[in-house]
Amino acid sequence: MLDAALQCIVALTEDDTEPATVPAFEDDSVPSMSEQRLDDFADAMWAVYDLRELWRQLGPRVETVHVGEKPGRNDPCPCGSGKKYKKCCGA
Repeated sequence: MLDAALQCIVALTEDDTEPATVPAFEDDSVPSMSEQRLDDFADAMWAVYDLRELWRQLGPRVETVHVGEKPGRNDPCPCGSGKKYKKCCGA
């Protein structure tokens, strides 16, 4: 799957050797690319989706970070000083 997807993308770097039959931007403009090149673009776009899905399956797993409860401003400071959090470590 990886090699097939990369080959579809590499095909866009090669020259378009077929005769130009499809206009690139507007329907009434001069043809500037072949139908094969247009198919290559479509295949490359799907290849990007395939590569993304492959990365999601095989890529590194990111662990969820769980943040503990923070003390409120008027709660006692967790350092044990006996002061309010806002006057001690929260300053």
